[in-house]
Amino acid sequence: MFNRNELADKIESNINIIMSDWFDNQFSDEVISRWGIQWATNLTRDHVISAFLTPLIRLMLAYLRTDKEVYLYGYLNERLRYAPHRQSPVIRSEYFKYVLEKDIQSVLANIDIQNDQKKEVALALIQLHDFLTEISDENSICMFALGDCLMTEVREFLPQMCRQDHINLDMRCIYFSASIDRSIDLDEIAHYLKENKIDVITMSFLSYDALPIYSMLLRECKALSKSEIDERLDMIIHIIMDTLYNLRQYTEATFLLHNTSGLPLGRYRKRIPFLPAYSSAKRYVVEGINERIKKLANSTQNTILIDEYAVANSEGLRKCSKAVYPDNIIKGGMLHTAYLGYYLSMQYQNILQPFNLLRKCKAIMVDFDNTLWEGVMADGKVKHYNAKQNQLKNLKDMGILLVSVSKNTIDNIRWDEMVLQEDDFVLHKINWDMKVNSISSAISELNIGVDSIVFIDDNPVELDMVKQELNDIVVLDATNDKTWSMLEMIADFPNTKETEESRNRTKMYRESFDRDQAISSKKHDYQKLMSSLELKVGFRQAQDSDLERIYELVNRTNQFNTTTIRYTKNELNSMMKSDTHKVSIATLSDKFGSLGVVLVVIIDLKQTEAVLSSFIMSCRAMGFAIENQILHLITKRDYLDRDRLIGIYSPTDRNTPCAMLYSNNNFTKVNNNEWFYEIDKNEPINEIGWISMQS
Repeated sequence: MFNRNELADKIESNINIIMSDWFDNQFSDEVISRWGIQWATNLTRDHVISAFLTPLIRLMLAYLRTDKEVYLYGYLNERLRYAPHRQSPVIRSEYFKYVLEKDIQSVLANIDIQNDQKKEVALALIQLHDFLTEISDENSICMFALGDCLMTEVREFLPQMCRQDHINLDMRCIYFSASIDRSIDLDEIAHYLKENKIDVITMSFLSYDALPIYSMLLRECKALSKSEIDERLDMIIHIIMDTLYNLRQYTEATFLLHNTSGLPLGRYRKRIPFLPAYSSAKRYVVEGINERIKKLANSTQNTILIDEYAVANSEGLRKCSKAVYPDNIIKGGMLHTAYLGYYLSMQYQNILQPFNLLRKCKAIMVDFDNTLWEGVMADGKVKHYNAKQNQLKNLKDMGILLVSVSKNTIDNIRWDEMVLQEDDFVLHKINWDMKVNSISSAISELNIGVDSIVFIDDNPVELDMVKQELNDIVVLDATNDKTWSMLEMIADFPNTKETEESRNRTKMYRESFDRDQAISSKKHDYQKLMSSLELKVGFRQAQDSDLERIYELVNRTNQFNTTTIRYTKNELNSMMKSDTHKVSIATLSDKFGSLGVVLVVIIDLKQTEAVLSSFIMSCRAMGFAIENQILHLITKRDYLDRDRLIGIYSPTDRNTPCAMLYSNNNFTKVNNNEWFYEIDKNEPINEIGWISMQS
C-alpha cells in the first residue's frame, strides 16, 4: 500500500513539470471554448502557475500529509476558480471528469512509483475529487451567491458541511467588488435567473469590499459628521433595496441577506490587542447600516438575515480575521480565506437544514396530547402550548394545510380552550386507528404527494412507524425545540405566501369535502348529480389583478398541467400584455361558495394557428369537466380567430390527469406530445350541460 506522505514528497519533487502539464490541461483553447469559461481567457502562463496552480497543489499536498479536511476543502474550492462553476452540475461534472483524468495521468507519469501501485494511487486521486465529479440529485438545493470574495470563503466550507448532513448543495457565484472594479450587473443576474432554476439567493453587499460607496464611506467616516454618515447610509440601503426589488421580479427564491461584520480590520487594529477593533466612527457606520438592513430583511418577502455582525462579535473579530491557511501554502496566491467564512457556514447550515426538509411542505399533520398541550385532555385539565398553536395557525394563514391526527375521541377535544380552532384544520383524523393509516387516508383525500407532508408527534414509536411505512414523509419530534424553530422558518420559504388565495386555501378544501359528501349522498344519474352542485364558470382574459394567482397556479400545479413550464412573474406579465400571446383564466363557484381562479390557459398566437402552450387547472377543480367546457370556448372562432389550434402535452411522472385532455375533445394526434384541431374540419366540442357560464 502506498504511503500518502511519500506520494506528497514525490509530487512536490516534480511540482514544476506537473504544474506545466496542469496548465495545458486546464487552460487550453479547447477547454476554455468547450465549456465557455470566459473568465479564464487572457491569462498568462506565469501568472496562472504562480497565483493559482502553485497554491492549488500545495493545498493538495498539505491534505495528503496531514489528512486535515480543511486543506481538502480549500483545494476542492480552488479547483472551481477557473471552472464552469455557474453551470449545471451535469456540465461541471463533465468538465472535471475531462480535466481531472488528464491531471491525474500527469501526476502518475511524473512520479517514480512501481507499476503495481499506480492503479491504487490513481483510484485514491479519483476518490479525492469525488465532490467535483458527482452529480447532485434532483432534490439538491441550488444556491446562487452574489457578493465578493466572502462568498468564496463560504463556498469553501458550506457544501462540504451540508454533504455531511446529507444535503446536496449546488452553490454558484457571481462576484461584484470594489477591489476588482466590478459592480452589480442586474442584467447579467436577471438573465442568469431566467435561464436557471434557483432555490436560494444569498447576497453580501458590504463585506469585504463589495459596494464601492460603502468602502469609500469606511475610509472617510472619521472626517464626516453623523448626519453626513446617515445620508450615505441611506444611499447604500437604497442600492440594496433596489437590487432586492429588481431580483424579486424574476424569482420567488428565498433571499439570504447579509448585514456587515465590519471586516476587514485595519492593519494595526487586526494585530494590536489593546486597540478596539473599530474606531467610534466605523462602529457608528456598521451599527447604522445593520439596523437598516435588519428592517429591510424583515419587510422583504421570503428574506432571512445572515447576521455577520453577531457571528463576528460572538467568535471575536480578530479570530474571524485570522487566515485559515498558513503563508507557506498560499504565498503568492489569490487565496486569503479567513475564519469568518467557516463560522458563517454554520449559520447557513441552520437555515439550509430546515429548508431542505420543509421547502416542499404543503400540509402539517399534527398530534394533540403532549404536542399542542401538556397532558391528556380526556383525563382533565391540560397546559396549552399557546405559542406552538399560534405558530401553526400562522402557517395555516400562509397556505399550509393543517390536519389533526390524534388517537382520541373527538368529543374529548375542548376547542374553547385552544388558540387553534376546529375549522383551522382542513381534515380531522381523530380516532383510534393506527396513525399511519390515518395519515395515508388523509393523503388520499387531500390528493397531495407524500413528500409534501410533515408529521409532528411526541411519541417516538408513532414517528418511527410513520417513517418506515411512508418514508418520504418528514417526521418531526414535538418535544424537540428545534422542530418548532424550523417550522418558524417556513414563513420565509417559497411554499408559503400571504395571498388571498393561500389564506382561503383551507376554506376551499373544506368546501371541497362538503361537495364530495353532497355527491356521495345522492343516487341520481351523473347529469343530475353535477347539476345539483350549481356550477358556474367565468372565462375571460387575464387582468393585472390576476397575476399573483396565475403565477401561483403556473408554478405550484403539477397534476393538471399539460407542459409544466414554469414562468416568472415578469414573463407572465409580458405575455399578458403581448399581442403574440393570449392569457385567459377561469373562475369556478358552486352552491357551497367560490373557488376563485382555478384555471389558466397560455396561448401562443401564430399567423394562422394558435398553440396551447400551457393548460393548467387546480386539482380542486378536477372532476367537473371544467377543462372540456373551456376547450369548447377556446375552439370557437370568435375567441381566437385562428383556423387551427395546436395542443401540447409533455408527459411527466405527475401530470397524467391531463393526458387525455385533447384526445377526449376531438383533437387529432400528431405525435406523443402534439395534437391539432381545425375549426372547420374537426368535430365541434360540446358544451357541458351542468355548467352555467358567468358573464
